[in-house]
Amino acid sequence: MEIRRSEQQKPPSWSGRRGMNVPEHKWGSPNLVNLSNMVRYHALRSPDREAILYDGRKITYGMLQRRVEKVAAWLAASRVEPDDIVAVLMKNSSAFLEISIAVSYVGAVFLPINFRLSADEVDFICKDAGARLLIVDEELQDRCGRVCDVIVLPARAQADSTLLCGRDEAVVPPVRRRPDDLFRLMYTSWHH
Repeated sequence: MEIRRSEQQKPPSWSGRRGMNVPEHKWGSPNLVNLSNMVRYHALRSPDREAILYDGRKITYGMLQRRVEKVAAWLAASRVEPDDIVAVLMKNSSAFLEISIAVSYVGAVFLPINFRLSADEVDFICKDAGARLLIVDEELQDRCGRVCDVIVLPARAQADSTLLCGRDEAVVPPVRRRPDDLFRLMYTSWHH
């Protein structure tokens, strides 16, 4: 199996749209460049509206915003900075979404890794991408080495990522990003 870096995903460029009057609330607005801004937008306008349904549990936009802020504060306290690569080796869960949004909140780059890959492949991706941190589901921790700092997400935290945070950290302001900033890094794999 060969692994290669796919095209880096960036939000659509706003070049050529100068002078357009784009309302602040419209999708794709430069004011909504961070994925976390979209959650904040909905949390302010309809905090009791369902954002995620995971394992039979309803998570509202207000709850999601609080979780994102707590995980973002934990990431910042863990010295994750804008443009750092934060990799995740996780199955689908509310924690996966919460962490991806929190990574956006602190201006870091989100790198989801396919949980079906081998330990060697996961290590290659983390090393090649220059990952600063790898967050891994407890059940998948045998698939990661020590190329970067590794945080194991306990099974019970898949429904609430704030359980990995421990003590409360002060809420940090979201990092303002531009449309041309890298926000996600994806790797693809194929068999010869």
